[in-house]
Amino acid sequence: MKKFYQNSFMVLGALALAWLFFTSSNAQTSDCLRNAQQKFNIGHLNEIPTSLEECLDKKNLKTEFTIKEEEIQAFKLLTLVYIYLDDQRNANKSILRLLKSDPEHQPDPQDPAEFVYLYNKYSSKPVFALNGKLGLNFAQVSQQEQFSSGITGQSVNSYSAAIVPNFGVGVDYRFYKNFELGFEVRWSSKAFNYEGTVATTTLTNVDGSDANYNTLIFREVDQWIDIPVYLKYSYGDKNWVPFIYVGYELNYLISATQQDLSRDVNSPFEGASSDASTKDLLATGFEHREPINYSVLFGAGAKFKILRIHYFVVDLRYQLGLTNVVDVNNRFLDDQSIGTELLGPRFLYVDSDFKVSNISFSVGYAHSIYRTKDLTGKKKKKKFLFF
Repeated sequence: MKKFYQNSFMVLGALALAWLFFTSSNAQTSDCLRNAQQKFNIGHLNEIPTSLEECLDKKNLKTEFTIKEEEIQAFKLLTLVYIYLDDQRNANKSILRLLKSDPEHQPDPQDPAEFVYLYNKYSSKPVFALNGKLGLNFAQVSQQEQFSSGITGQSVNSYSAAIVPNFGVGVDYRFYKNFELGFEVRWSSKAFNYEGTVATTTLTNVDGSDANYNTLIFREVDQWIDIPVYLKYSYGDKNWVPFIYVGYELNYLISATQQDLSRDVNSPFEGASSDASTKDLLATGFEHREPINYSVLFGAGAKFKILRIHYFVVDLRYQLGLTNVVDVNNRFLDDQSIGTELLGPRFLYVDSDFKVSNISFSVGYAHSIYRTKDLTGKKKKKKFLFF
């Protein structure tokens, strides 16, 4: 298995190098930018704006500049030309277009002081971040109060996590410095394995062992729509942004089934063991689960810049269930959907009260939306930059 992963990484690395070589060898330097730079170097500034503006027009932009860096350099050169021509109005427009093309642009050490002075009049900061994440859930069941069809004191229940997927989309809004408000909608599957031993009498065999008990095993798989709202704090530089958050979550149950039920009987007085494929816990009129539940959540993770405003996201989250998921009013009801009642002599199962918490690990993609602000205070209207 280790060798398999090593070979896989080697193949991926080779493909990445091949792609970089292909794109670099097929990329062509923009004639428009090269001609404008030549005119700039010999001082023919008045000839530059018309030709460069035409190349930077939306209808020509993608064909004239096949490399993003050249598009950025063209906007930068145009800004410098307007500065030197003492055209302040067009210089302001041009640098805003530069920040739209590259919101996180930083002046180079060799940039003229006039450009740096104009650049420092504007602030470009991320305001919104759109994200999508895919991951795995590890459900944790905490039993609150035990109920049993047998002798409660001698009956034992145990729960273990099963690994299932989750998927979600959301938006973060930065309202103050490094603080953000987040909102998500997630499809979340949570599953756990159950094993319960029900003691139905106090009889013993000749050897002293229990004469009458039943062991029932099944897997419960629940499908949820989770709607979390959280407060996030981010820190670090723009290339690597760790974060932590805390929030509150509404959990809406859309499906709940018990699967692969199997009962093992040890008794001279009971019939043979029983099996069944599935049990619908939300069957109309016989709902065994509460559809609305609530949780608090705690999380941490990091964003890694892929390219400019695009980030790879890693997220680890703990969701603490606050409510009993069992519908206590229907605890002893059964619709006989598996051929005979779940509570009757075939399976002898009764729901105990329990809460479901969850650990999830997710990876995904985040896309930042920036806003530019005139730091001189001359522009009252805020300008949003969407990409």
